Amino acid sequence: MKGLKKLGRIPGRDVSVTGFNDSLLARSTDPELSSVNSRPEEMGETAVSILSRVLEGEDPPKITLVRPELVLRESTSPFTEKKE
Repeated sequence: MKGLKKLGRIPGRDVSVTGFNDSLLARSTDPELSSVNSRPEEMGETAVSILSRVLEGEDPPKITLVRPELVLRESTSPFTEKKE
């Protein structure tokens, strides 16, 4: 985003910028960075739960989903479809 600002572009107005993992830094930038929260804590808890059940003799699930969340902040503008 610093590079965009040096080019005279404003993140969130001229260009949308999105990060991944929604770290503390995403909330510390100016403007605040929109980000995908991949929910690492939930993934870890789920993995431990599955491992515990497997160690007790259960079969692991074939599929386990941890749905990410898009956290919108100031670095993205609302989507508008271009009309040609």
